[in-house]
Amino acid sequence: MNCECFISYFYISLFRNRWI
Repeated sequence: MNCECFISYFYISLFRNRWI
């Protein structure tokens, strides 16, 4: 499990929540 991948996924999740 890469840290960068996790951070990227976390950011995408936050962005999606804000857009909705």
